Amino acid sequence: RPWLTHEMIDQALEIAQLKQDMHKFPKGLNTFVGTRGFSISGGQKQRLAVARAVLTLPDILLLDDATSAMDAQTENAFWKTFRKELPDTICLAVTHRARTIETSDLILTLNEGRIAERGTHAELLALNGLYRQIYERSRLEEEIKC
Repeated sequence: RPWLTHEMIDQALEIAQLKQDMHKFPKGLNTFVGTRGFSISGGQKQRLAVARAVLTLPDILLLDDATSAMDAQTENAFWKTFRKELPDTICLAVTHRARTIETSDLILTLNEGRIAERGTHAELLALNGLYRQIYERSRLEEEIKC
């Protein structure tokens, strides 16, 4: 992608919360990663994939459990920076983690391939239905892991 500028790459790394890890890579962005290269963590792999995805400032972005290997602090920083830097990007995030979607504008709860509930986090908790069950189970699982 020869049209990419250093500023565009830095912004993508910043959004993906990967910029602070670049000093750990032996050759920075020129580090070969993978089977015969430098090993990176699962969270770093996810953040690298996210950086590549946001690099071109997409109108719509689909993330499928793209933050599942990130710790809570990194994930919170990612979403905060993402919303600030890409406010007009429509992001469809598929996840099972409660904290990932709490601040979403709209949450769709699926049951057997159909939309069972829709609303904000507060609205869905108030319904006391499927979303609340999933949310409370997810929070409990997260607490047990800590």
